[in-house]
Amino acid sequence: MTTSNVTQRSRFSFPKLPASLPSRGNAFFQKLAALLFGLWGWQVDGDLPDDVSQAVVIGAPHTSNWDFIIAMITVFAFDIKLSILGKHTIFVWPFRRLLLWMGIVPTDRRAAQGFVSQAIHQFTQHDRFLLGIAPEGTRSKVATWKYGFYYIAQGANVPIVPIGLDFGRKRIKIGAKVWASGDLEGDMVQIRAFYADVVGKRPDLG
Repeated sequence: MTTSNVTQRSRFSFPKLPASLPSRGNAFFQKLAALLFGLWGWQVDGDLPDDVSQAVVIGAPHTSNWDFIIAMITVFAFDIKLSILGKHTIFVWPFRRLLLWMGIVPTDRRAAQGFVSQAIHQFTQHDRFLLGIAPEGTRSKVATWKYGFYYIAQGANVPIVPIGLDFGRKRIKIGAKVWASGDLEGDMVQIRAFYADVVGKRPDLG
């Protein structure tokens, strides 16, 4: 779907989640989030891939706490089950069940196999699995991204799906999937080109 097609969708309609992708299965939160999404004037530009069941989903730019709020509303509006890796130390009572419900997966940074290997292992445990990662790793301005997401996708043999949080046009921009070919610099040219017109909440940090 091109950017010009984004306005063809009703303000309060929301794209249907492809059957191949993992669903949360919560109609109440889906309808509530889709309503908030429309009330705030946001739109979806693009389509999630319907021919894969696993992927690394990267979201950028990350410049504000609002990014997380908009991202979570989008996740619930799609009714998609998106997993995020979190430190195992935060999984304590009474927050453990809430964190798991939100899709946060505990990882132990002290483990010998390392962060990337633990993430790859998650893909072997689920037939349908989407892992969300913010490649900038911080809300502060950074010169380069962290490339863990790339090596996870390469090691798990799953595509990368780029998502742009465009506050300039109030849109969630969804890009075509990118396969990690092993040519990091070449693949990053394609990924960065996708984000060229995406404006963060705080452009000075993007």
